[in-house]
Amino acid sequence: MDTFEDSKITDVAILGYGGNCFDVADAIEAINSKSQKYRLAGFFDDSDNKKINDKYPPILGKINDAQHFKDLCFVNAIGSTRSFKLKEEIIKRSGINNERFISIIHPRAVVSPSATIKNGTVILAGVNIGPSVAIGHHVMILQNSVIGHDSIIGDYSIIAAGAVINGNVTVKPSVFIGAKSVVLENRTLESNSLLGAGAVLTKDLSKDAIAKGNPAK
Repeated sequence: MDTFEDSKITDVAILGYGGNCFDVADAIEAINSKSQKYRLAGFFDDSDNKKINDKYPPILGKINDAQHFKDLCFVNAIGSTRSFKLKEEIIKRSGINNERFISIIHPRAVVSPSATIKNGTVILAGVNIGPSVAIGHHVMILQNSVIGHDSIIGDYSIIAAGAVINGNVTVKPSVFIGAKSVVLENRTLESNSLLGAGAVLTKDLSKDAIAKGNPAK
């Protein structure tokens, strides 16, 4: 277990600002509504054009500034169809090792006791994760997604809202699975592939491939 999570209240910062990053901030607030566990210190983001949202703490610096904040732990909330292949590089650029990342699991998510989840993963409200699922580092699973039994979700991958991954699916690192898409059982999605929103994947997806439609092509 991450040593940062053992303390009574953990100071946490989010890599990225806006979009999914606010979803993660709201998940932290939901966790704290049950029991005060985290103190959100702020965000790190490379853009100079971010409109400040007064509901949330400030932007503390650029991504590579994060390593200088020794008293913080972190969660990476960066992830979209434009940036999903860059997540691993962003983590490396931050200079933060995996032991300083925590996993954020919304209290309205359902996670099987036999599932395993590595550091840096985000699981938002309404997600259902089945028995013996293995989830890697820095995975983002958005609202109302379902991951079936014995599936493997590789590091840095992103599962968009409402996606359904059936049993015994293997998702390799840095894959994007679009909103409300469906992956049939026993399929493999190779690294850097993208499954479009609403697609139904009936065959394996090769490395760097983009597939969409029903059935996905």
